[in-house]
Amino acid sequence: AIIVHGGAWVTGDKSRSVRPLFQPLADGNMAWFSINYRLARGANPESLVSLEGLAALTSASDDVRSALDFVRAHAVEWNIDPQRVALIGESAGAHLVSMAALQPGQTKPVQGVVAFYSPSDLVNLVETSPRIPDLLRNLIKSSPFAAMLMNGLKQLSPQTWINGDAPPFLM
Repeated sequence: AIIVHGGAWVTGDKSRSVRPLFQPLADGNMAWFSINYRLARGANPESLVSLEGLAALTSASDDVRSALDFVRAHAVEWNIDPQRVALIGESAGAHLVSMAALQPGQTKPVQGVVAFYSPSDLVNLVETSPRIPDLLRNLIKSSPFAAMLMNGLKQLSPQTWINGDAPPFLM
């Protein structure tokens, strides 16, 4: 299992944020790897509502895929089965593992995804979240970049990529 922490894409850490998952996985005789990913710049989730924020989410999702490739490449060394890998994430980490499993370009599918309280529709999140001030939301709506931002958020939403080939999800 590859574990990805949450933190609204701007904070969090592989050793502290998901610590409650370590012992149950170890007790279940599962190999697990907890990873960090590139955090978005800025001190709050509102910083994600920009082109730079969209790029940060893409980079973070790429980091999860790189970790998956790395674990599989070292499977023999660590005595694990590279064909039996699951992704586990919480909050922003759940979003990232969902994207890593669903978005086209994944060469080998994972065997399952566990997504704890995953944001799955980023367009709706930006349009309705109380964490984003109405002033910022209204500025974006009236900007020339609104359509580009919303399209980018749609492309970064796991629900956009669900299809019949998706691995099993536990949400």
